Amino acid sequence: MNDFRRLIRSLSRIPQLSGCLLVVLAIMPWYAEAQTTGYGPFMRNAQFIFAGVNTNNNPLAFIDIGFKSRPAFVDIDADGDQDLFVGSMDGKIHYFENVGTSNNAVFADETITPQLFSGVDVGSDSSIAFGDLDGDGDFDAVLGHFATGVVYYENTGVPTAAHFTLRTGANDPFDAVQDDLGSRTSPTLTDVNRDGKIDLVSGTSFGTLQYCQNIGSVTNPAFTFKEDEESPFDGIDVGSDSAPFAVDRNRNGRPEGFLVGHQLQELRVVVRDGVTGPFKIPNNMDSFPLVELDEVDTRSTPTMVDLDADGAWELVVGGDSGKAIYFKPTGLAFETWQGQYFNLPAQATNAAPAADPDGDRLVNFMEYAIGSSPIVASNEFAFAATVNSNGQLTFTFQIRDDDPKLVVAAQVSGNLGFSSPVLLQPTITDPDIDDGFKTLTFTDTSGVGSGQRFLRLQFSLLP
Repeated sequence: MNDFRRLIRSLSRIPQLSGCLLVVLAIMPWYAEAQTTGYGPFMRNAQFIFAGVNTNNNPLAFIDIGFKSRPAFVDIDADGDQDLFVGSMDGKIHYFENVGTSNNAVFADETITPQLFSGVDVGSDSSIAFGDLDGDGDFDAVLGHFATGVVYYENTGVPTAAHFTLRTGANDPFDAVQDDLGSRTSPTLTDVNRDGKIDLVSGTSFGTLQYCQNIGSVTNPAFTFKEDEESPFDGIDVGSDSAPFAVDRNRNGRPEGFLVGHQLQELRVVVRDGVTGPFKIPNNMDSFPLVELDEVDTRSTPTMVDLDADGAWELVVGGDSGKAIYFKPTGLAFETWQGQYFNLPAQATNAAPAADPDGDRLVNFMEYAIGSSPIVASNEFAFAATVNSNGQLTFTFQIRDDDPKLVVAAQVSGNLGFSSPVLLQPTITDPDIDDGFKTLTFTDTSGVGSGQRFLRLQFSLLP
């Protein structure tokens, strides 16, 4: 969409600002739901397709550890690509080194890779999660298993040469919570309460999510068990054999939400109610494309990774088959969004970028950009028009932050015909990097003394 789309629903006359009248022709609203749901467009819109069994398209096609695979990715040797670890029914941790590159993953067979957890056997139903729990710059490991609690291995090596040492008793930061976690634990590590320290969220045989808050420090962790109303996961139950993965698409250490595998052949989505509120399973979860993947295994165990360095996450799901089922994101983000709201190709006309099926004077591409629904009419528009300390007019609104190809430009002119317009580029900020949106601020450097000003916006996708 390279042409300027004018929103004529209401030519908004903003009151006099130091003698200058600003007329805005395309008013872009903040999307109210995005400020309260806490999971942003990614969790809501992400779609994936099974990559098949051909190794040309699927670098994980050869993975088969027998039964109950539980994959996890981490750059364990600091060489810039993602390595693969897989827990299994046999209680061991299988290591597949990525001997390719950051954009072309090639995994060496475990039989020719020195095993970093050689000799480790936690009994059965092993799983693994990584995080720098002691702040020394390398990844430590937390293992789940069939019995109660988790097993902690501190990385006592260096970032380029990991070495894992079992810690127990007083040397185990999880010692105080071992009896609280339940059986068939499946850990994921993330900063749940946004205090800069890594917390533990674990699945259980009962299908709940157990939460252990890190009350220590970034270099000396110590965990305490939180339950009932003290746990942000209170009331969440996916049935049995829950296996959570913290979705941290922008890699800031704080989760946008969780994908949760369980005994049935499907995934569940857990999202936060607000920025700091409790987590919940959304009422409309069946509308999330992430839960509609037919190839997902029973006792599913999800994880996400970017194996081709294109900025888009792929989805990998383990399970009873012992394989690592690999899904790739489908199409451009906008095309994925169209498929979520419209029955294609039957509704192709309504789904077109310039169509306005809900009649709210916001065409589909604008609805996509600001994160609103194209089939529910917006009630009002919100933006900020102010005069900065330099006496210049500024115009501010938000767009989604999960599509790097989405760009917005503005033109400003002293007349409605836009003869001799001035092109403005936005200043981009991200006040809350967890909400799925970024803030654009356009500044008219002409100053407020230059008479009336007209603004129009251009939304487009880079090639």
